[in-house]
Amino acid sequence: MSSRYVIYGEVNEPLFKAFWGLEVPIISMIISRFVCFIYIVLNKPNTLSTPNESIVLLLLGHLSITGGFARNSGSPEVRKYRGDRSLILGGHRRQIRAFHSSASPLKETNSESLKETLPTGFVELNRLIKESVNNSNYILKNVSQIIAEPEFLKFAYGLIKSKPGNMTSGIDKETLDGVDLKYFKTLAKEIGSGSFKFKPARRIEIPKAKGGTRFLSIASPRDKIVQSAMKIILEAVFEPHFSNFSHGFRPRRGTHTAIYQARGLFTEVNWFIEADISKCFDTLSHKFMVAEVKNKIDDQVFIDLLYKSFNAGYIDANNSLKVNTVGSPQGSIISPILCNILLNLLDNWLTEYSEKFSVGIRRKANPIYTKLIRDLGKKLPHVRRNIRTFIQQNKIRPYLANDPNFKRMRFVRYADVFIIGVIGSHKDCVEIQNSLALFLNQRLGLELSLNKTLITHASDDKAHFLGFDLSITPYEKRKLVRSKRTDGSVRLTAQPSRPQILAPIKKIVKKLESKGYCKNGNKGTPTRVGKLIHLSLPMIINHYLSIGKGLINYYSCSDNFTVLKARITYLLKYSCALTFASKLKLKTLKGVYSKYGYDLKVSELVKDKKQVVAEFKNETLTGIKKGFKLKITDYDPLSIIELDSSSYSRTKLLSEADCKICGSKEELEVHHLKHLRKHNQVNRKVDYTTNIMRRMNRKQILICKSCHIKIHQGKYFGPGL
Repeated sequence: MSSRYVIYGEVNEPLFKAFWGLEVPIISMIISRFVCFIYIVLNKPNTLSTPNESIVLLLLGHLSITGGFARNSGSPEVRKYRGDRSLILGGHRRQIRAFHSSASPLKETNSESLKETLPTGFVELNRLIKESVNNSNYILKNVSQIIAEPEFLKFAYGLIKSKPGNMTSGIDKETLDGVDLKYFKTLAKEIGSGSFKFKPARRIEIPKAKGGTRFLSIASPRDKIVQSAMKIILEAVFEPHFSNFSHGFRPRRGTHTAIYQARGLFTEVNWFIEADISKCFDTLSHKFMVAEVKNKIDDQVFIDLLYKSFNAGYIDANNSLKVNTVGSPQGSIISPILCNILLNLLDNWLTEYSEKFSVGIRRKANPIYTKLIRDLGKKLPHVRRNIRTFIQQNKIRPYLANDPNFKRMRFVRYADVFIIGVIGSHKDCVEIQNSLALFLNQRLGLELSLNKTLITHASDDKAHFLGFDLSITPYEKRKLVRSKRTDGSVRLTAQPSRPQILAPIKKIVKKLESKGYCKNGNKGTPTRVGKLIHLSLPMIINHYLSIGKGLINYYSCSDNFTVLKARITYLLKYSCALTFASKLKLKTLKGVYSKYGYDLKVSELVKDKKQVVAEFKNETLTGIKKGFKLKITDYDPLSIIELDSSSYSRTKLLSEADCKICGSKEELEVHHLKHLRKHNQVNRKVDYTTNIMRRMNRKQILICKSCHIKIHQGKYFGPGL
């Protein structure tokens, strides 16, 4: 087996007879003198989502939790990130989260040998985390000793090195290329001595999906190594103590976990309060954030690193240095965790407010309803039907809708957006909104966005949260259930209603119309997209499928999921066919379908054989199953359309080409030539085809590995590329 795990203390062992009498390879991993796990690697690979990079699992970052037990997420081979799902003996969810286990140490080992299997920083971090988890008031010290260690910085580097965004250079033009052990040792000394300084970020302006722009700060990739190490510490210390009602920027949580929690909490609510914090990241108070960090971390070197990250500033369009007195840059690795640390105070305040707001045990019975059903069991069948119809049509409930002696309040938060469900009156909602705005302003230095904070009646209108519409089914539309009591009396009750989670189909169609995929407003008549006719037929199909899959996957947990799939599939498929007609000058859909079939099958010669390289089957979109995806973090689903409408994927497979220099078909790689930089100038107008080429990064060439090495070593003297 590969030995890529050895850096974390894993060793390979020979085959042995396992409990079931099978010969299986063993890998043992020692996390500290307190922890011992045994991996049993089965020969049957299974599918698993990419392992979480949270500090909750830290060195166990290649593990997953299933049914309360830990499983290996894969042999450490390249291209096999989904893993072989090896079972771990002795590990349990709660024990792993706390970085310790009741598992017995391996035989013929002692505490000293176990302690030496990991660098000092990891052992110390394990000890500090145990103390923090067991005691919420514990203050951690000597945190800087953990960060100022080369092995720990290497681990932090490993968490970010494969992410494309971290290869974008800052103002110093440096990337992660070229880092070595010497660099990590030097960096560790700078951090430990307090001489390390963050470089100013490069600030760019990016458009929002709903209009307007936001600023994004691009830090130096090498500074991000230190930010990643800081995030590990902060997440380890604060994550176990965050509220269960917070879902943004947290491991194993996302938009869909927030939506599912809202559905479970907001049963029978009267009102929704949609709340939004105005310019949250840009107005976060440095003073309040550092104060919260100091409550759990007493280490001046680490606190100085926080201040240095705030004061690094950015370079503006005039090439001058700007330093903000408030806010944490959007794009910084530590900004999300710092935001959650501060907004956890909001979660605690809302929880306390909810406990004080809630009164009563049950709602008061409605006397009108009680009188109607009192003798229901004695009436004739046709009279019973009339009574049931009368109850439904007049919305007569068994309890009072606005009982002043029965109130409830619940909330769910995702980053700076949250929703509150209220059982009470409109006046109660106004008081909650005012108290919320006052708390944010006085305690956190933040401002509640009044334009985006709305009070919505739960059954008469729809609230909007994370791209979904939430509403309570009106009482008259619910099914009445007739139940007979032990005393012989009959009772009619409507089924309790949880919020409906709906995809806003009209909004989605309107967004597709704004990008030219359909017309006629809500009717959504498909139309051809002229800007796509310059692309190849396979690229056109993949472009439409990309938009459809993004939308349908995001809304896969909605209650109107079936209607959404049919609507999106119809619009995109017919728009794709009409685009084919324009590109090939076939004029009508009939001509397109007669040539390519209803599934729009596009065939090409591949290795002297005609093969289907792209097709638009309805099942590709309609076959997506209902469920929810935890990995989605972008809570604005309409941005999927925004991004996909301007992205163009490459469809050429490496296995279907050859080296453009020597003709070899083995070990092919992509060599990146210069970008079309002269067309990247601000306000420079270029033709549409050139613009597409720039977006697609067309200046790439397939070559074999040996030719690629010669080019980078300066030993290639052939024709110009």
